[in-house]
Amino acid sequence: MKKDVDIGIHIDSEFKLKLPLITIVALGEIIVITLFVILGKYEHGVSIRQSFIRTALPFLICWFVISPWLGSYKMSTVYGLKQTIWRIPLIWTLCGLIAIIARFVLTDRPLVISFIVVSIAVQGLAIIAWRALFMVITLRFKKNHLYRR
Repeated sequence: MKKDVDIGIHIDSEFKLKLPLITIVALGEIIVITLFVILGKYEHGVSIRQSFIRTALPFLICWFVISPWLGSYKMSTVYGLKQTIWRIPLIWTLCGLIAIIARFVLTDRPLVISFIVVSIAVQGLAIIAWRALFMVITLRFKKNHLYRR
């Protein structure tokens, strides 16, 4: 007969519900940043590999390393429009500036003010739009699901 081994990690049901939602939000953000890079590739005529390494990786790494510590994946931010509107732009601006500096240092690319402004503004707005869309869809789904019971 098998015996369960208790390793001291207990995942509550609330966490089990939040994890898939946070995963979907994060995947959407990866898509948003990747789309920015793909559009930039066509605009500037560089290879997708160069674009991804030079641009997407610094932004993705900075966003996923720094933003969770600043509350970007708290449920109050994921589902609170007010929190999303003020918190995400602040977090994104900080992460974006760090990504730009990392890109400058690691790839020896010049600091071009127009790129800095466009990349931070466009990607930031796209992340906010994605999160708003996510909120609308999931809250509508939840509302419809509750009414069917």
